Amino acid sequence: MKKTFFLPALFFLPLLTSAVVFGQSGRNDTRLRNMEKSIERIEQRMEKAELQMMMGDSLIQYGDQQIAQADKDFYRIADEVKKMNKEYRARRKRFEKLAKSSDRETALEAKQEIRMLDENRRNAIREYSFEVRDMKKKAMKGDSDIKKGQSLQSMAAKSIKSSRRDLRDAQERYDMTLSTLNR
Repeated sequence: MKKTFFLPALFFLPLLTSAVVFGQSGRNDTRLRNMEKSIERIEQRMEKAELQMMMGDSLIQYGDQQIAQADKDFYRIADEVKKMNKEYRARRKRFEKLAKSSDRETALEAKQEIRMLDENRRNAIREYSFEVRDMKKKAMKGDSDIKKGQSLQSMAAKSIKSSRRDLRDAQERYDMTLSTLNR
């Protein structure tokens, strides 16, 4: 009776041990694959953060350009307004002298010219104020872009730092698991 039990047990024993070994091997392969996928996800997260860093940098550069352009336009307009005011004062002074003339017709024409000068000046100042308002908007948009870029860079730097740490830890776990399996 013992012989009959012993023979089939000897036959199934190698099958059982190979099943256990192959089962362990499959589980280890799955574990290694999961670790590799984890490393890939961390690398993708790092690439995304580096892309955000570049986007932040370009936003900062664009904002600087907008502010520089607004400053340049503002100084151009300031020069134009100075020139306009200088011309206005000179022409008005000349017409005011004519308005004090004893000739009534010349005085009326001079007063009418003064009114036209004043109206033209008001219209020009109104146009310049619209341009200055647009430049202020452009400068504020540039400042906003700079702040957004700095915020993006800050978040990306934090993400890169944590991703590097996570990648190092995941790589160490992977290497340790691989070395224990190769023993």
